[in-house]
Amino acid sequence: MLLGVVLSLPLTSCYGDRTALIGAILTSAIAVGAAVDRRAEGECYVPCNFGTICNPSTGYCDPLPCRGACAPNEICVVNGDQEQCQPMPTPDLYLQGRSQAPPAPFSDLPEDAPAPPPNPAPAP
Repeated sequence: MLLGVVLSLPLTSCYGDRTALIGAILTSAIAVGAAVDRRAEGECYVPCNFGTICNPSTGYCDPLPCRGACAPNEICVVNGDQEQCQPMPTPDLYLQGRSQAPPAPFSDLPEDAPAPPPNPAPAP
């Protein structure tokens, strides 16, 4: 940045207004200082727009799936380079697609093992 300022000084002395250059330098310095301050606090260099979220490891704003446009009862489905909001599957729809009963819970006991004895009554 300093090199650009030094190289542009001769041009402004002949062709431009020095106050414009000074204003540009001051504005750029303020913007860089604000970005450095935000980054030091763990935020992104600039505030993220709608549909993006701050990636604290890079300091840049990453896009949300479907740019955050899906309703709470929708999910974003990515198909190649296209994204589309679709309704979330409900448990009824999920179960209708199954043709068999869910598996039985797992047990360590063999199927022909005797039932465990009932708990004895506490001693008085």
